[in-house]
Amino acid sequence: MTVKSHVAGPTERQEELPIPLGKLAEKAMAALGHTTHWLASKTTAGVRALQFTRMTSTLSQLSDAQLDYIGISRAEIPEYAESLLWGDRADD
Repeated sequence: MTVKSHVAGPTERQEELPIPLGKLAEKAMAALGHTTHWLASKTTAGVRALQFTRMTSTLSQLSDAQLDYIGISRAEIPEYAESLLWGDRADD
């Protein structure tokens, strides 16, 4: 289906859009989908980074005895935080 637009001028005439409305809508939705996916992935990455920072900060404030109780050393805090937040997906 094509859309007819009214064009003002010395004589009134109607012109057809070069792209059918259905195709135009499909292209717009595809572009929006890509933009939404990109934005969601960037937001997720930002939230993950914030969670990692908070987790490592919290774990760093524990005493050596508390860290020993949960079975990690101070040097293992970053790796442990990754495993808690992302499990096996730490390399994503």
